[in-house]
Amino acid sequence: NTGERVEGYTHFLWFLLLSFFRLFKLELSTISIFLGLLSYIGVIYFFFTISRKNENKKRFYIPFTALALSVNYDFALWATGGLETMFYTFLISLVFYTYFFSEMNESKKLLLSGLLLALACMTRPDVVIFYIYANFLILIWKFFTHKTFKELIIKLIYFNLPFVIFLLPYLIWKIFYYGDIVPN
Repeated sequence: NTGERVEGYTHFLWFLLLSFFRLFKLELSTISIFLGLLSYIGVIYFFFTISRKNENKKRFYIPFTALALSVNYDFALWATGGLETMFYTFLISLVFYTYFFSEMNESKKLLLSGLLLALACMTRPDVVIFYIYANFLILIWKFFTHKTFKELIIKLIYFNLPFVIFLLPYLIWKIFYYGDIVPN
């Protein structure tokens, strides 16, 4: 329809990433497969590293999750499909690794995890479910640890600050430009 703006994609960050490579006149189908493969390797690396951190020094171990992912046909197929699926999986895996297995202090973990989830939301809108769930886990953390309300608020601020800084302006732009948050 004349004058109607339609968002013809659901993966804004992936679209921006591919657009960056388009500036260099590179073949986007090849670049999207390459980025998918890099993301695939990154996911397997994170789970291999998690296995190494959890290994029992007295026993032989097998990095089962990394091994299972690396031999799974469907997982490899999504890595070479050219879509944003593997990049999204990479970002979610990086959030998991960052928060539970990195050696950063708590505030840095919360900020980086929030930033990565905000970027993942810009890659696929359904990640907002992870975002809501993560906030819920932070809320119930207070009840199991008997921490103060002030500590809870500080944790929520650190975690949600990247959302406010990066995702909120993006959502406001979508409303003003497309007239809606949801694509199409």
